[in-house]
Amino acid sequence: MDGAHNLHIGDADSDPLRVAPTRFLQRPSAMLVIAGAAPTSLLARVTIPAAHWLAMISYSLYLIHKAMFKLAEKYMPLPFAERPLAIFAAYASLTLLGGAALHYLVEAPFLAIRDRRRPSVLWMAHPAVVTRSE
Repeated sequence: MDGAHNLHIGDADSDPLRVAPTRFLQRPSAMLVIAGAAPTSLLARVTIPAAHWLAMISYSLYLIHKAMFKLAEKYMPLPFAERPLAIFAAYASLTLLGGAALHYLVEAPFLAIRDRRRPSVLWMAHPAVVTRSE
């Protein structure tokens, strides 16, 4: 068996730039989520313009991220292990583009059809608020 792909204990943490970018960003991301969850924190009061857009396309991002990873893996000229941060940037960009395309070309039109064909969510959740004539 080729020993080039074997990781030894301690190797991953000794050089953070060689660690997979998602693993490298786990702790800082978790700290941001915890800080933003506190209602009195500065992060809870700051408005981030792209956050609403990301929330809007999040389901499409979830659906397409694995396919975009496979595309990035297949068409990147260098092996993934050699430049993990560049690969992560390419993967994230492909995922955002693919997720946005899926949202605007598939999800949004079908959500619009759904909203035209079914009663208001407000009526379904609170029938006493809106009266419906039969």
